[in-house]
Amino acid sequence: MSTTIERLLALQEHDRRLARLRRESQDVPARKAQIEASIQSERDAMAAAEERLKHEQSEAKQIDLEVEAERTRITKLRTQQFEVKSNHDYKTLEHEIKTAEEKIRKLEDGELVIMEKMEATRAFLADRENELKQGENHVKSEISSLEERMTQAAEQIAHMESVRPSLTESIDAQWLSRYERTFSHRGDFAVVAVENGSCGGCHMKVPPHVAHDARKELEMVTCPYCGRLLCAQP
Repeated sequence: MSTTIERLLALQEHDRRLARLRRESQDVPARKAQIEASIQSERDAMAAAEERLKHEQSEAKQIDLEVEAERTRITKLRTQQFEVKSNHDYKTLEHEIKTAEEKIRKLEDGELVIMEKMEATRAFLADRENELKQGENHVKSEISSLEERMTQAAEQIAHMESVRPSLTESIDAQWLSRYERTFSHRGDFAVVAVENGSCGGCHMKVPPHVAHDARKELEMVTCPYCGRLLCAQP
């Protein structure tokens, strides 16, 4: 027949596994959020690049409109040259034509710069689109695995909670109460062995009579420093 300490140790092993499963289950939503946030930053970068490309396309279109307007103006000025009577008026119109042509050159130079930017942005989008697709597939796979783990953990937790009463029913109520309070407070071990005269939980040296009583396992012995239940070293 097992002793009270042995039954408590078996319960403790059960409770530690149960606590570990609960922690894993509770960590899943945070891990999912972290994974989704990592891919969201990639989506944000793509969205920013798409907006940048739209802006560059708008700039290029505006330049095209301005160039077209200047060319129309030049055509009108040349028509006017045929109609003027004085040499002064002719030269004035010629100056305006040259000014318009210079403006067109500057606009077209600026458009070349914008076209280079657009090319770079399109290349960036093409690369990121491929990376994003791969990243989203990876994220989908990771989230699926996490959800599967959470489902499995939930099933294990439900099973372990259902069998726990069978592990506690044969334990003295006073010992069980002390164990559960200590385990809840410490979160790791409520029952520890005396190892080389020291508590296996806090590692403080316990008085010789405490170590002696713990080895006998005939009565409840606790560490005077951390309050854990003490037992003999296996």
